[in-house]
Amino acid sequence: MGFKEPTFLDRQAAARNAKKDLLERFKAKPSPDDPEVLKRQAERQAIAEQRAQAQRAREIAKAEKKVRDAAKAAEAAAQAEHDRAAKEAAEIELKAQQKAERDARYAARKARGGKPSKGAAPAKAPAARASVAKAPATKAPAAAVPPAKTAPAKTAAAKAPAATSKTKKKK
Repeated sequence: MGFKEPTFLDRQAAARNAKKDLLERFKAKPSPDDPEVLKRQAERQAIAEQRAQAQRAREIAKAEKKVRDAAKAAEAAAQAEHDRAAKEAAEIELKAQQKAERDARYAARKARGGKPSKGAAPAKAPAARASVAKAPATKAPAAAVPPAKTAPAKTAAAKAPAATSKTKKKK
């Protein structure tokens, strides 16, 4: 044919030949009772059964995995609950201990006779204090507190250099 386009007659002949080939292939097709056809059908059925078994095995494995995951999740939840309860119990115990310490400090303060001032040294135990004569709560024993004016007062001469240094800084 080459570069020549097929004519109408050429196309009709090609269509006739295609129909004839199709009819011959249909006639040559083996019947359903043919041993070759039965053999291929049995092979296909065996393959389908294997696929179905593999699918069932995958579904079983998937269900078992779900059960294992659920058991792990339940175990993790139980462990979390146990940890939370232990933490809560430890917190309650700590609060009870702090309250006991606070109550002990309060009782000691009441036994001493008042609240100590800020920055003061801790008071002696009540048994040691019993030997000291009872004094009013506002006054401290004379031996424990030094006189108020023990530091020497600054003189005018001592203040003068400080004044001159200030004037020097201004320049």
